[in-house]
Amino acid sequence: MIAVAKIRCSIISALFATVASCYSSYTFAGELPKAVSLDFCADQYLLAIADPAQIIAVSKYATDENSFYRDRATGLKQYGGTVEEILMMKPDVVLGTDWSFMIQPALKNYGIETDTPQYGYETDILLKNLEHFGKVLHRNQQAEKIKSDYIARLSSLENLPKSDIRAAYITPSGFTGGTGTYIDNIIKLAGFKSLAEENGTIDWQPLSLEKLLMNPPDLIITSFFGQTDVEVSHWSLTRHPEIQKIMAEIPTVSIPSDMISCGSLFSIEIADYIHDEGEKALQSKDRTRNGN
Repeated sequence: MIAVAKIRCSIISALFATVASCYSSYTFAGELPKAVSLDFCADQYLLAIADPAQIIAVSKYATDENSFYRDRATGLKQYGGTVEEILMMKPDVVLGTDWSFMIQPALKNYGIETDTPQYGYETDILLKNLEHFGKVLHRNQQAEKIKSDYIARLSSLENLPKSDIRAAYITPSGFTGGTGTYIDNIIKLAGFKSLAEENGTIDWQPLSLEKLLMNPPDLIITSFFGQTDVEVSHWSLTRHPEIQKIMAEIPTVSIPSDMISCGSLFSIEIADYIHDEGEKALQSKDRTRNGN
C-alpha cells in the first residue's frame, strides 16, 4: 500500500509539474523580450520599434540633441554602456551598431550576442533592418507600420517632378559628398540635381574652391554648422571668406542634426526635409530678388 501510495504521489506530482510547466509557457510566451541598446544609433531602432515597457535601458546619449527619438527616451534608464552594467541588467536582447564595435566582442565572451543592423544606405536595407528588429523585439506590427509609412513616403519622393536646381552638400570641415555617398543619393531623392555628380566628384572629397566659384550651386545643403561641439579646423575651406560669401548669398538648407546623425535610418525624413525646406528657401530668395 505504501509503495502504491508513493507511485500515486509521484504520478500526481508529475502531472502537476506538467500542468505548471504548460501554464508557465502559456503565461510568458506572449511577453516581450527585455532589451537594452548599446549605443546612440541602436537607441534609435529600439525607441522606434520597442514597447517602452520592454526597454530596460538606453545609452547615455539617448536624450542628446542629436537623438531623433530623444523625447521617447525621456524617463528611461540611461547607462554608460559597460559590460558590467549589461551583465547586471540581464537583458534578453541587446541592440548595437558600428558605434559600439569595441564592446560587442567583450559581450560575446559572456555568451551575449548583439543584434546589429545590416550595413548600407540603400532604402531596401533600411526596410530590411526595420523588419529584422521587429522580429528580434517581437514587435513585427510596429515595424511593419513604420515600413508602410516609409514606403508611401518613398513613393511620393520618387514621383516628384525632377528639378533643374543643382544642390551641393557642404560639411563644416570643408568636405562634400559625391557620387556613391548617401547624402548625394538623398539630394537626388529629394528631387534636385547633384552638383557633385555634375563635377565628377566621387565619394567624400575636400571642396574645390575653384569649382565652387566658377560653377556655384543653386542650393546649398549643410548640417552641424550651428553646433558648438563640432570642431572646425582653422584650415577648413568653410572659413574662407569667398565660401562664406557664397553660403550667405545662395539659398541654404541646414539638416537638423537629429536626422543626419544616424543618416541611413532617417534617409527618407532627410529627403522630405531637403525637398520641403529647399523649395521654401528658393522661393524666399526669388521673392527677395523681385523686391517682394
